[in-house]
Amino acid sequence: MSRKIYFTRHGETEDNVISKLSTLPPGPSLTQRGRDQAEELKKNLADLKISKIYSSPLIRAVETSEIINQKYNVEIVRDKRLSELLVGDKEGRNDDKVFEELDVVWKEWSLNNNLSVEAGRNGETAQQVLERGGEFLDELIKSDEDDVLIVAHSGILELLLGHKCCNLEPIFCYENWFRNCQIVETEVCGDSIFCTKWGDMEIPEAK
Repeated sequence: MSRKIYFTRHGETEDNVISKLSTLPPGPSLTQRGRDQAEELKKNLADLKISKIYSSPLIRAVETSEIINQKYNVEIVRDKRLSELLVGDKEGRNDDKVFEELDVVWKEWSLNNNLSVEAGRNGETAQQVLERGGEFLDELIKSDEDDVLIVAHSGILELLLGHKCCNLEPIFCYENWFRNCQIVETEVCGDSIFCTKWGDMEIPEAK
C-alpha cells in the first residue's frame, strides 16, 4: 500500500478574522472557532493511521497539531522549514491594497513561474520557500516513515504542493486557496508525491 502524506492548514486566528498578514514567529493563537475547526478536523481524520505529526513552530500550527494529537498520541516534530512564507514589509497590514499587491506576486509565481519575486520588501521569494520546504519534503519522501500529517500555513503549502505534486500545477493551488483546517491527501510515488484529494475534490493522477 502506498505511503500517504497528509497536509493541513492551522485553524483560524484573530489575525485571520481581520485579514491581517501575520507571518513572523511566534504569531497569534487560535480563536475559539479555530480550536473548533481543529476538533472537527480531528474527527475527520479519525479513520486515518497517522504515525507522526510534523508542525510549523508557529503557535497556531502547534496548537492545531496538539488538538489533533489528542486522537493519535504520537510524536509532534516542530520543523522551522515549515514556517509561513515571510511577507517582509507587508507584515501586519490588512488593507485592500496589500492584498492587491500580493495577488500580483502570486500571479508572477503561479502564471509566469517568476519565483525570484519577493513577497514583500525584505520578505521571502517563492524560490527560497521552496528550497527550505522542499528540502524537508524530500527528506520525508526518502525516509521509511509510515503515513504522516503536516500542519503548516497557506502560503508555504500552496507553493509546496503546486511545485512538488507531480499531478498539480501552481495555478491550481492559486485558484483553490488552502482553507483553515482543510485536508489535502497525497501519496508517495518513488521520489515524488501526487495529490489524490484536495479537500473534497478528487484529483486525477496524471498531470
